[in-house]
Amino acid sequence: MYSFLSRYGQLIALGIGVFITLVFFIIIGANNSYIESLADMKRLEYNAALSQTSIFDFGLYGTFALIILTTLAVLAFGVLGIVTDIKGSMKSLIGFGALILIFVISYFVAGSMGDSDSVLAVIEKMATRGQIITPGISNFISASLITTLILGGITTLGAIVSAIWNLFR
Repeated sequence: MYSFLSRYGQLIALGIGVFITLVFFIIIGANNSYIESLADMKRLEYNAALSQTSIFDFGLYGTFALIILTTLAVLAFGVLGIVTDIKGSMKSLIGFGALILIFVISYFVAGSMGDSDSVLAVIEKMATRGQIITPGISNFISASLITTLILGGITTLGAIVSAIWNLFR
């Protein structure tokens, strides 16, 4: 299976992506007269009318299916790689553990910081639209942003150090 996927995997993935894209465009083209009939509407009415159609459903479902399939494949091959070569996977496991640790620390830091007035205003505005943001969700979002900033900083610092290191080689 591995040799087959290493040889033909990219071609299969490209073929599936092209197939879904072509079917999506065929569906859009078949409904082009409906889309053109909406052209005289105002922007908000046009967007509302398009959101009520099912023209775009195939493209969305195809995208979701590919994301799920890719996620399952990455997880399956990742676990298989870890199980078959545990010593070689130690650096990756340590890196993953460090990533989880950074996120957990960020989650508790975000929870202890409290929400600013602007964040509370956004939460209230979303609540009027029926979207409830709990403190846990707010902390999760904040922790995700903090983790992204930390990892971006580490990446930037690593690129700078690497560039300087390469200058003196």
